[in-house]
Amino acid sequence: MWLILCSPYDQSGVWAYHGLKLRSREPVELVTTEMLACAVRFEHRVGTDGSSLNIELADGRTISSRNVKGTVNRVLQVPDIFAGSPDRDYATQELTALLMSLLYCLPGLVLNPPTPQGLSGRWRHPSEWAVLAHGCGLATRTYSQSSRSPDNGVYWQNWGSSNRMQSAIVLGHRVFPRSLPAGLADGCRTLAAVSETPLLGLDFVQTDEGGWIFAGASPCPDFVSAGEEFLDGLAEELGSNQKEVAA
Repeated sequence: MWLILCSPYDQSGVWAYHGLKLRSREPVELVTTEMLACAVRFEHRVGTDGSSLNIELADGRTISSRNVKGTVNRVLQVPDIFAGSPDRDYATQELTALLMSLLYCLPGLVLNPPTPQGLSGRWRHPSEWAVLAHGCGLATRTYSQSSRSPDNGVYWQNWGSSNRMQSAIVLGHRVFPRSLPAGLADGCRTLAAVSETPLLGLDFVQTDEGGWIFAGASPCPDFVSAGEEFLDGLAEELGSNQKEVAA
């Protein structure tokens, strides 16, 4: 079984689910954060002999660690199901801890595994991404911020409207679109490896001279913009990992 974990409003997650169903002989299940939070039965065991997971969802489906062979993890946060409760903050923290442990213990390939800085990979400040990208050989511009400039997470906002944006996605050793210049693709792979983010989205700005300048990165990229070739690569990535586990 392949799992797609995401918000019910995540267009990329739902799109990937339908695309993988057309490409896989394995069962593909879409499970939203709301479904997990409202599960009928939730059994998660962690011990010296390993971990296990058995979840019975309200729609009758059962998710077991015995059957999961690969996961696309796009979980950003737990749903706000405790609104109005005096224990809302505490309960949300407990549910977040449970979900993080669940995601960490999933068997097979997990794209992306949880970290203390994010449930689907580490979320970094734009300045951190800029430093990492520069160290990986990608062209960057100086990042600056003051008390007069809002910290809205946009690194490239003042670069001019005439510049053209280009997005890329690293998936393991694959880079999409495949038409990216070889040097740029190599830098993208290096950044994904250094940031320990096997599924990484990157944005670039193309200059008037034809160069590409790093403009940001995200562990939860827009799959739809990468097109059908990305879905082909995602199915290949999950399938090749399954073969390695079986061997």
